[in-house]
Amino acid sequence: FAQAFKLHTKDVNCLELNSELGLLLSGGDDCDIGIVKLSSMTVLPSLKCPVGVLSLAMDHTRIIAGCEDSHLRIWDFCVDEKHYMDKDAWQAIACMMEESRNRA
Repeated sequence: FAQAFKLHTKDVNCLELNSELGLLLSGGDDCDIGIVKLSSMTVLPSLKCPVGVLSLAMDHTRIIAGCEDSHLRIWDFCVDEKHYMDKDAWQAIACMMEESRNRA
């Protein structure tokens, strides 16, 4: 069966699946980047852009959005030059965000 998620209020323009981190990202005309944690099929808090999102990419430390205003926006989860958040740290933060959202 298919699981449906309402992550956007306008058209969805792009998807990025990171099976290693277990995350699905979606970008849309509503200026949001939706995030789904696949292991629990949980919607995590969205990232906000000032304009619509046309494309997405991600690795272990960054989410990159290509936007309608011809700009790239980068969310960098690096702590500093020598320390960065690896897969386990990113998943821990995603869990904390999820728990915080559930308490609200």
